[in-house]
Amino acid sequence: MQRSNLAGWGSYGYCASHSRFFWGLRLYLVCTPAGMPIMWALANPKIGEREVLAAMLEIDADLIAEREGILLISDKGFASKPFEKELAEQGIELLCPSRKREKQRYGEPMLKKVRQLIESVNDTLKGQLNLEQHGGLLGPVLGRVLVHHAVAVSRRARRCVPANTRRAYARQWAAFTAWCAGHGRVALPATGHTLAEYTSSLCEAGQAPASIEQAIAAVRTMHRLSGHTGCPATEAARLALRAYKRRRAEDGGRGQREAPPITIDALRAMVAACDLTTAIGRRDRLLLVLGLALMGRRSELVALTRDDVREVADGLEVTIRTSKTDKDSRGETIAIPRGSHPLTDPVAAWRDWLHVLDQAGHTDGRLLRRINRHATIGPSLGADAVNVVVRDLAVRARVPYAETVTAHSLRAGGATVAYAAGVPVAVIAKHGRWAPASPVVLRYIRAVDRWRDNAMRNVGL
Repeated sequence: MQRSNLAGWGSYGYCASHSRFFWGLRLYLVCTPAGMPIMWALANPKIGEREVLAAMLEIDADLIAEREGILLISDKGFASKPFEKELAEQGIELLCPSRKREKQRYGEPMLKKVRQLIESVNDTLKGQLNLEQHGGLLGPVLGRVLVHHAVAVSRRARRCVPANTRRAYARQWAAFTAWCAGHGRVALPATGHTLAEYTSSLCEAGQAPASIEQAIAAVRTMHRLSGHTGCPATEAARLALRAYKRRRAEDGGRGQREAPPITIDALRAMVAACDLTTAIGRRDRLLLVLGLALMGRRSELVALTRDDVREVADGLEVTIRTSKTDKDSRGETIAIPRGSHPLTDPVAAWRDWLHVLDQAGHTDGRLLRRINRHATIGPSLGADAVNVVVRDLAVRARVPYAETVTAHSLRAGGATVAYAAGVPVAVIAKHGRWAPASPVVLRYIRAVDRWRDNAMRNVGL
């Protein structure tokens, strides 16, 4: 490379892992175990490693403040009692190898088990970020190129998995890596045998089959995002899970728990339980009606803005900008006809809530918003809060099996009542934004058919 292009930026440094000197800049990268870039810095190699990391943490202080109990794994170059004390004050625990003639550090044995994980992340990112193909760019230009690649990697990974699934997968991945560390196994890349043993341990712990399925999917997804497509093999793990399901069924265990669908009568009872003289009551009414009429997911409902809903001659047109099955976020507009009942008419519910927002001065932004006990309207409603609202209203309305009702009950209810009214399956799937071959819609349909087309209905019992 042409050193003059980095004059004033680069300098001579020493790479211990390759046992050689180099001239240029040193890249510092903080990643998740799956290789997701969190923070990065380009620095002159003569600047101390601890000094660079301290500057990174200072610049991204808000990022650190949002997380608790951070474990930062590094090489021994970052080891220093004063520095580690500073990190501890920020809620960060540093885990690194001990230096020569230094007493073995707490947790150091675990480093041998995760070393392959670190090398795997490094190799993957080296390829994804083209670190050795910078062509001697100028310092600022090189920085922009790396930012572009790092952000692209991060965005691609985030787009692959919906927000709610990401959170669930993060929990599952953390549990898997902890198990691997405790059993001397490599988490990334893991072998099919490791995944099978982990699956067996979850079965022995009595976890629900759906949770184990999610754990397997999370491990596979993290491997794919880290460049290990097709790993680990799942055949042995799924055989173990299948045997567990059989034993569980023979012992009287239940299958996957499903949220009961909300019927039209139950919806009206829940809306009647809302105090429509208050802002909370009007918001909850719209939440219930839209949830069923849209066959909406929680994430779709809380993401709606005022501009996403507009009144037309026949009812409402609601734009869903992105959804679980809309990988490219093309968006889709859903038509919701006017209702025949004053309590559950979507247009009336939308108008009433819009009037509340206008009075509060919220003329744009999120449609469904948080409201505190002083009736002050705040920012957007959280997805978890939707579950709380729906279940609370089901309990107050004394809906059957109210304790098992969730926000998904609205989505399931929309599909169930539509099919019972004679709507074709393909139309239901399109309206609810299910994949065309989704088995979920067929589950709701079978629940209706087992009574409507029952073999014993007219035999004279």
